[in-house]
Amino acid sequence: AFAGCSALTAIAIPSTMGIIEASAFTGCTGLNRVDITDLDAWCGILFDGGGANPLTLAGNLYLNNELVTDLKVPESVKSLSSYVFQGATCLKTVSLPTTLTAIPRYAFAGCTSLESVELPYSVSQISGYAFEGDGALTAVKISDMPSWCNIEFENPEANPLYYAHSLVLNGTVLETLELPVSVSAVKPFSFAGGHFADIVFPTTLKTIGSGAF
Repeated sequence: AFAGCSALTAIAIPSTMGIIEASAFTGCTGLNRVDITDLDAWCGILFDGGGANPLTLAGNLYLNNELVTDLKVPESVKSLSSYVFQGATCLKTVSLPTTLTAIPRYAFAGCTSLESVELPYSVSQISGYAFEGDGALTAVKISDMPSWCNIEFENPEANPLYYAHSLVLNGTVLETLELPVSVSAVKPFSFAGGHFADIVFPTTLKTIGSGAF
């Protein structure tokens, strides 16, 4: 639709938008700003591949004319679309609500300025490459260790810890990882990339998944 509009610098996406198809903004090399007025609506747009999201080119997301650096997704959001924040280099922190149970593919991939992400206990699945390339990450914040151990990570790049290395539980950076007795299994890739000095397993632990550590 807008392929090759290389002079285009900004685009405003209305709250009524439902689908953006593949390669809609291919070649819009001058794009540096995406404006929205409704974060809930943005989270629900169906992007038909990474090239469909103008953020992958623009990098900067503006909500009601303010640059979004600290993203707090509201409780009114029940799900995220794949690629929804891919390439949002403006983001420094992300906090997700307890209304989310899954993070889809490439949702935060290429957010190269992202330093920390806060994941709720409600998330049970994170799909492939959700945080791919987020090399500036330094902290993953969680509130419940058993819930973390139960997350289904599709691959290592789905786990933000793969890049952050530091896991923060209720405000405490974990240098010693001590799993509680309520944990009987650790899913694949649960602690991939984590930097821990010591790890203590409970006697209740029966299964350690592939690539867990």
